[in-house]
Amino acid sequence: MNQMNAHKRPTFLVAHRYRCHGLLDRETFLGFKKTYEEVMETIATKKLDVDQDELWRYVRSLFDFDDFADCVPINAANLSIVFHPVQECMNAMASQWNRDISIQKRHAPFVYTIEAARALIASQLNAAPEDIAILRNGSDPNAVINNGLDYKHGDNIVLFDQNHPTNTADTAFAIRKLRFPHINCRTVSLTDPPSKQTIIDAFLEKVDKNTRLVSFSEVSANFRY
Repeated sequence: MNQMNAHKRPTFLVAHRYRCHGLLDRETFLGFKKTYEEVMETIATKKLDVDQDELWRYVRSLFDFDDFADCVPINAANLSIVFHPVQECMNAMASQWNRDISIQKRHAPFVYTIEAARALIASQLNAAPEDIAILRNGSDPNAVINNGLDYKHGDNIVLFDQNHPTNTADTAFAIRKLRFPHINCRTVSLTDPPSKQTIIDAFLEKVDKNTRLVSFSEVSANFRY
């Protein structure tokens, strides 16, 4: 991966937009740029994208917590730890905002940056920016969808049995049924590991003209493509 390609990646582009709009001072941005280039260069030169074991050992080295705390991070949920270089950048930004408390520093630049991030995320997902909503976690969007739709008689919902509890027939939609008792929830169950076509066929089998919503948690599934 050459330096030019690294500078076109979303992570760097977002940081660059922060700098352009005064949300990062020059020193902080250059420090981030140096660390980012070192990380990308290490991945490229050591061919870490090929050697998965070596890649994860390198990723582990980017965290601050040591190996002597007698604990293993499994699911940090809402208190996720971050890479040391990212934490340093966040601390520097927070310090800058404490020094400059002007409303200008807190309004227009942030609105622009959020929209820039939304556009970058949309490009990665091959979606339109206006179809992307940025929320604080996975539970909030599930709640927005669950509480925002009105269901008619005959409507059905297709769910994945590995969804988060906020998005399953036994929890979230069980609550929704108190208001819309006629909701028909159809759950897709898959054996591990299925093929791509098996996943597609399993969902299509449950979908018909009355399907109002199809919901599946790709990232948190035991298998993903």
